[in-house]
Amino acid sequence: MKKVTLLLILFYVNLSFSQQKDYEVFNTAINSKFAELGTTFLKNNTLIFASSKKIDDDKNFLKDRRKNNGQSFLEFYTGIVNDKGDIIETGKFTNEIKNKFFEADITFSPDLKTVYFTWNNFYSIESKEDIEKWKTLRIVKATLNENFETSDITFLPFNSETYSVRSPIVSNNGKKLFFVSDMPGGYGESDIYFVDIHTDGTYGKPVNLGPNINSAYDEQYPTLDANETLYFSTIGRSGKGGLDIFKSEFKNGEYQKAENLPEPINSKFDEFGFVYNNATDSGFFTSNRKDGIGNVDIYAFVPKELLCKQDFAFNFVDEKTKKEIDNLNITLTNSDNQIVEVLSDKNNLAYKTQLKCNLTYKLIVEKEHYRPFETFITTNNTLNNKISETYNLTPLDCNQVVEITILFEDNNKMVDNCTVLIVDNKGSVLTQPVDETHKISFKADCNTSYNVIANATNYLQSEIAFSTDSAYNTQFKKEITLTKKSCNQTITGVITNTNKLPITANVSLFIDGKLIEKQVTNNFNFKVNCNATYVILAEADNYQQSEILIKTGANANIVNNASLELQPKICNQVVEVNVNTNTTDFELNNVTVALYSNNVLMEQKNINNSNTVSFNLNCNTSYKIIATATNFENNEISFKTDTENNFKINKSITLTAKKCQQKIELLVFNKLTNQQIKNTKVSIYSNNMLLEEKYIANNNALIFDVACNTSYKIIGEAENFESEQLEFNTDLTFDSSTTKQLYLNPKPCIQTLTLSIFNKETKEALQGAKVTIFKNNEILNSHLLANETTSNLELNCDTNYNLKVELEKFDTQFFEFQTTNIYNSELNKIIYLTPSVEYVTLGGQKLINTNNIYFDLDKADIRNDAAIELNKVVSYLINHPTIKIEVKSHTDSRAPDNYNLKLSDRRAKSVINYIISKGIDASRVTGKGYGETQLLNECSNGVKCTEAQHQLNRRTEFVIIE
Repeated sequence: MKKVTLLLILFYVNLSFSQQKDYEVFNTAINSKFAELGTTFLKNNTLIFASSKKIDDDKNFLKDRRKNNGQSFLEFYTGIVNDKGDIIETGKFTNEIKNKFFEADITFSPDLKTVYFTWNNFYSIESKEDIEKWKTLRIVKATLNENFETSDITFLPFNSETYSVRSPIVSNNGKKLFFVSDMPGGYGESDIYFVDIHTDGTYGKPVNLGPNINSAYDEQYPTLDANETLYFSTIGRSGKGGLDIFKSEFKNGEYQKAENLPEPINSKFDEFGFVYNNATDSGFFTSNRKDGIGNVDIYAFVPKELLCKQDFAFNFVDEKTKKEIDNLNITLTNSDNQIVEVLSDKNNLAYKTQLKCNLTYKLIVEKEHYRPFETFITTNNTLNNKISETYNLTPLDCNQVVEITILFEDNNKMVDNCTVLIVDNKGSVLTQPVDETHKISFKADCNTSYNVIANATNYLQSEIAFSTDSAYNTQFKKEITLTKKSCNQTITGVITNTNKLPITANVSLFIDGKLIEKQVTNNFNFKVNCNATYVILAEADNYQQSEILIKTGANANIVNNASLELQPKICNQVVEVNVNTNTTDFELNNVTVALYSNNVLMEQKNINNSNTVSFNLNCNTSYKIIATATNFENNEISFKTDTENNFKINKSITLTAKKCQQKIELLVFNKLTNQQIKNTKVSIYSNNMLLEEKYIANNNALIFDVACNTSYKIIGEAENFESEQLEFNTDLTFDSSTTKQLYLNPKPCIQTLTLSIFNKETKEALQGAKVTIFKNNEILNSHLLANETTSNLELNCDTNYNLKVELEKFDTQFFEFQTTNIYNSELNKIIYLTPSVEYVTLGGQKLINTNNIYFDLDKADIRNDAAIELNKVVSYLINHPTIKIEVKSHTDSRAPDNYNLKLSDRRAKSVINYIISKGIDASRVTGKGYGETQLLNECSNGVKCTEAQHQLNRRTEFVIIE
């Protein structure tokens, strides 16, 4: 068997491999004179493979290649599988400078976020002593990012320095990891194992797949399909020769006896790295068989029944000239828009290929100066059918660029409103403005005649003509010269009456008594020559005519102002206008009356106390009067005067009041806290009819639109609050805004505390406990759990309580409890009571059982640790109300006798005061200090003792006296 360093890329597929069909095996297009091996699909029909071919595009990368361990250097590449089952290379798999996957088997988790691979170049081999280190192979795990770059590399826990683990493969569900190892206890030189991958990232123990898979020789290169069928290579079973590929189906929870894959998959040479795509009933494997191109090659296998092919020949001609076209870029893609083939035949002008039967292809053709061409080709099921097609390609329009420079005979550098009009012989017209460079450019069709016409203010129009040729992208440069026009000026003016208001008139322009131009307007504009004298005459009905003399100067583009004022003719009349209203609810305020003629405002007056105004009018004239007032709709009348001089006209205008509306801004508050309430529903009524509902989501105000002079009622509702209502009336003030406040009473907030009581040592539920509830050191309630183990207590929300739990033969438990601010919340608390060991007998005396009590040096203050023990004494006295005790405080002998006697007496009194402060009657507690008079050992004055012996004498005793 050839010794070949193999990198297997594992592929997860959907169905099982069938050995019943006839397959055709062929050498894939990616193979070279170097080694190509191993394939795996990343997604759809995209795969990666390994190759030892040398790429010199990264000097640093080549510098890091290992040269001293006898292993082949491999890199990963990507490819796609076309519809012929072949592989088309698309580039490198990863751009990592120091590829972590050198010479390593590799497998991915189903989500492509985790990779496992064999690491055999972890050590740098610099000497013969290091050679043995890299021979032990290990599997490592790493995290992958979207660019397939690794991080967080860790070794798996079942690696060893005494044997190798390699060739990892993850199961389809990601829950098992298969691998090859020569660990002790196997069936041969190396066996196939698996471990469970736990959800917490740990692994199970390695499990051997057993004799159905493993033999006395090496089993190598495992892969799995979607049905968990196992494929591997070995020489340990009957085969064709060298490494053969075997498979074992997974049935009834175990792998069946391995079976040899038939020819043409296996041969007398080495076959390994088998991957199978059940969806297409095809796949790939690696072999060193004799017909290969390199050291080892990747071979494809496809069912022969899918190899039906047809011969296609394509010819392409110019749509206009019908001449054949060469040097085309022709691409065939499949239904997934993936490239199947790129065609080329520059000599015979015919492009030939073979296509599979019963498939649809897209033909894409590209050539300079032609429109891209696409069409679909659908083959039938006739084997070896020969088809020839001719297609027309549409030539692109031939274009050239023309640059036009505008020249001015007076060398003017700043010319306004210069434009160029471009007209071709097809009737197409293009207009372009000219900027300060005096140049324009445009795309022109080939073989086309053009006229270019230039215009500019105060210059004469000029044009040129030319024709383009047949050359693509040629550039032409042309020039046009503009000649200066003669001198011109402008006369403008406004025609007004004596009130300075514009009026429309017949305006005539004369020179030397000859009429030049007439305009009907109130704002005239005449174009005139320089150095000339003109007369402008204005005429209007009911006005006296007026004229003005204008002399123009020598400079062009001068604007002459010649406004005229027309005096009205003598005939006059008077109109008296009375303004009233149809309602008594609102008074007329700020009333204005305006007089118009021909839609021009003639005069405007404010109304007087009698609601009457008057205007002087011209005779035989049409008028319009418009009356306006605050909070009223405008109204108008129209009429025409006659020819009677000094005639008086009476007119009346009635104004209708606008709809009166106001706005109410509502804020809702907690009546107890004066804080705004969120999540409030507010309803507004009028005459007991609901008009609108709104909700306050945050601490915002609600805005209601209401009518004037109307009664309303507002009702506010919020969770855990009593609903309240607010009634009010609006007045007659237009567009006023009023703020209202609505106060809601909160409902009482109650919570239920379920108290469960257990024995701290046995965890058993306890009955008969007494629970006392305190608030601010005052008893609120007491509960006796006679035959119950739990107590349900109703407590106010957001309140701090103290609870005391008492039970005979158990230490009394005190604790604080804070309720929340959530209505009707149910709370739970478990209390563990410690059984009391109430007393011990020592020296014929009954003592309450406590740990020793310690004081600071030369002090009698009760420390926190001492208070814990004293609370046990208090609990005992509470549970035994008839018991009386004597407190006896003792010291050791290491200070003067009298000092120790006084110190112990102060400490005894301090203890007595503490017990009394906890509610114990003073008549039940007596005591004093005994100094060193009652030592428990021989450690008296002058006797050398250990610290532990002295500590035995420093004690406080609680003697039960009755």
